[in-house]
Amino acid sequence: MVLELLFLGAFLFYFFRVSEKRILYLIFFLLPIHGTIKYLVFKDGGEIFAVWKELGILALFFRTLNVKNYAYTEALKIFVFFSIFILVYTIIGIDNDYRIAGTFKKLFFPFFLTISVSKIRFTSSDIKMFFLIILLGSLLINITGVVDFVSPTIRYSFRNILGASFEEASDGTLYYDNSSFQIMGYDRVSGLITGGPNQMGIFNSAIVILGLFCWVNKANFKFSALQLWTLLICLGVSTFCLLTSFSRAGWAILLITFLYVLIVDERFRSFGLKYVLIALFFVTAIIFSVPKFYFIIESTLSGKEASASARGDMTLDALEYLFENPQGKGLGATDYAHTHFNTGLYFAESSLINFGIELGIFGLLLLLILKFRIGFLIRKNIGRNAFATIGFGFLLAYIITSAVSVNTYENPFVYYAWMIFGLSLNTQVFNKMRSRRLIKKNNHNNEDIYYSRNI
Repeated sequence: MVLELLFLGAFLFYFFRVSEKRILYLIFFLLPIHGTIKYLVFKDGGEIFAVWKELGILALFFRTLNVKNYAYTEALKIFVFFSIFILVYTIIGIDNDYRIAGTFKKLFFPFFLTISVSKIRFTSSDIKMFFLIILLGSLLINITGVVDFVSPTIRYSFRNILGASFEEASDGTLYYDNSSFQIMGYDRVSGLITGGPNQMGIFNSAIVILGLFCWVNKANFKFSALQLWTLLICLGVSTFCLLTSFSRAGWAILLITFLYVLIVDERFRSFGLKYVLIALFFVTAIIFSVPKFYFIIESTLSGKEASASARGDMTLDALEYLFENPQGKGLGATDYAHTHFNTGLYFAESSLINFGIELGIFGLLLLLILKFRIGFLIRKNIGRNAFATIGFGFLLAYIITSAVSVNTYENPFVYYAWMIFGLSLNTQVFNKMRSRRLIKKNNHNNEDIYYSRNI
């Protein structure tokens, strides 16, 4: 505990000494390796140390409290009602001796992050620095993913380090205590990220989205040659880890987001479509040239892969349980059900259904209303913020995948998701209206041509 308090004290000292932007930089540089550090240093402990990021989010919120914007004003009322549900069901969870800390953090703090990021007054250099720090932070964990892929020996060492036990059969086949480490007999890339291959994939879906936005807008970001190479390396490694993690939820988030953007954003179609087509070409070539990829994707779509074929039935069973128990069981109930048998509780492979089981149907409806309200506010900001179209598509993908995956509300991805919502609500960054300028050019028709700078 002494070591945890020392770490926490160091973070608090830093948060009080620096600007809100530097707090944000630190959080998203360390988030990818937070779980790894926590497990390596504290093993099954470290709960006090783990709140450093939430303290950073609170510091951001109070630093920006005096800044008023439309998102804060319109979303706060819904969040206040939702917070009452969280507190009531926290008490119920404590009364039942459930571990409530994890669920409480991922329900309560992401909203504060979204609102705080929406208020920060980023300059062009600030937002470029922020994106580069996010990419470099992702590289810290993704390097371990690459090593995981190329070296089976180190892969098994990584599994041991993070406490994933396995047995080797006489024919050399490995059987993990956690089946998510393999798919159709193939090892999935997870590196040293806590949460395994599914979290590795879903985390990298957010990184690839942010990286592609940077690449499409590289002229406006004004990257130096070194920064551009950094972007390309981080984006390439992140894409590799996304593919080799075989996280179908991660793939779905990326696909849904960019399908939406391609459909509704004419500018992205004109400037970004060629990059999307190039990426699709390479991905398709990999799928059809590497038998493992083709086999897994074909098995997923056809229902031969066990987890994919069972997911629909499991979701329907979980919904049936929810409607039979609409009052809610208290925070931490589904985590308790996941580790204990014959409890009369239920753990679903769905973040949304699990929240419904814990908060009740009305609590789940409030959470969805809050998300839809944020989505409505992002839509209103599309005419002003060049990132908001991606943010809205990402929100749709987030809600859809949360219905069939628990990883959308796990660390580190949950904070990346709500940070993306915050960037989409920000009226100061990627500002179309402020940066639009009229440039007169000599052309055949002597017409005025409009150019927009989105950074």
